[in-house]
Amino acid sequence: MRILGIDPGTAHCGFAVLELPHLSNAAELATSRVRDLGCFKSDPDARLRDRVSELSCDLNELLAVQTPGVVVAEAPAFPKGALAAAMVWASFAVIVGLCKARGIKLVTRNPAEWRKLLGLLAEKLPPAKTTDPKLRARLSREAQTKRKASTEQLMRLRWPGAAVMLESDPAPTREHAWDALAIATSWMDRATDTGTRRAA
Repeated sequence: MRILGIDPGTAHCGFAVLELPHLSNAAELATSRVRDLGCFKSDPDARLRDRVSELSCDLNELLAVQTPGVVVAEAPAFPKGALAAAMVWASFAVIVGLCKARGIKLVTRNPAEWRKLLGLLAEKLPPAKTTDPKLRARLSREAQTKRKASTEQLMRLRWPGAAVMLESDPAPTREHAWDALAIATSWMDRATDTGTRRAA
């Protein structure tokens, strides 16, 4: 069985494909592997509709090649800014539409949910009493950096061979790919209840 994890976005859309032998056979889960890992990117100067169209083609081809049994996508978490929100929701809508058209089961996980399933700490937002916008922005960036680092560290431990697939990619590509792998892994752990054993 194949699981496709997706970290949606039109600027960067991370994806990860896990290959599982049999969900019902815990002994065989040790042979699970990362089949594909990466990130789709689009031209930041292109119109949103063109970026969404390109993403749709990329994801459709990925679904056709990998034929996953389930797609696990991060649900949008209301990013700040109208453009950011439009891009994330457009990407998420493409995923929903393609899965529906192909009859593929779609599972959604919000960021806090998949992080909790993996035992990762939630990203702490700046205190509400922090009124200085520059300080709030800096604290938010620092929290996000810590969150990304903890996700990457756990995925490197869980899937030792995955880093090779990303070694020549720039930082934004790696960040979204690691998140996609974590999203797929959270579904696998929930479906098999073997996350603790695999991490040990």
